Amino acid sequence: MSEIPKMKAQIVSRFNISGYQIRSDASLFLAQYIAPMPDAERKRWLTSITGHVQGQGLDLPVVEKRHIELAIKEASNTGLEDNESVFSVINAFDVPKFRYCEEKRKFLPVSGGPKRDLLPGPDMKAEYIRDRYMMLWQKTSRHEMFNASKDGMLGNSVKRLTLRKIETLLATSKMNEVVILGLLTQLTEGKFYLEDPTGVVPIDLSETVFSSGLFCEGCFVLACGKFRDGTLKVEEMGFPVSELASSS
Repeated sequence: MSEIPKMKAQIVSRFNISGYQIRSDASLFLAQYIAPMPDAERKRWLTSITGHVQGQGLDLPVVEKRHIELAIKEASNTGLEDNESVFSVINAFDVPKFRYCEEKRKFLPVSGGPKRDLLPGPDMKAEYIRDRYMMLWQKTSRHEMFNASKDGMLGNSVKRLTLRKIETLLATSKMNEVVILGLLTQLTEGKFYLEDPTGVVPIDLSETVFSSGLFCEGCFVLACGKFRDGTLKVEEMGFPVSELASSS
């Protein structure tokens, strides 16, 4: 911050040349505002703010801190139309709601439903978890490790996996190379389960290799392992894969 006194002197000099006397607190405020900027950007901003102060039509040639604050606001809005703003605040209850449709493979607007409230009923939590699951499902299923249309990208050396839902396990007693996306829960004390909208399955974590991260009840995980006699013996557990914005 050793440049602040030097910048204050430059600010005072600039306003004196323009016929104004700037208060000490106002010059300090402006110096601290432009301090993080490159030198060329500082000069541009100082010229712009001086011009905006001149346009305020002050009764006295004395510049207060409030005049600098207004000039900065006006300079930040330069180039915007009268009906435009830097940002807009939207009521959370007015934000359009969308839900992923697995059949159409796209998000569709949700109409009707219960009124949004700060204190919703318990059924709203279940709806939130289902919606969260579907968002993660559609994102994970697009990943190259699970997407059949991207086999050419992986090459012959990489084996494509199949992302399954729990209902496929409940119809059999044995299955290898199972990959499940589910909610980690503890329905009974000391016994962990995976849940998804189609069902629930107990899991055995005695020989599981975990990826880095914090695993806790109520988080969604990817579990890989073998299904034997009603229990998924998890060999590896990690979190849903991330996705670049350009790929979504």
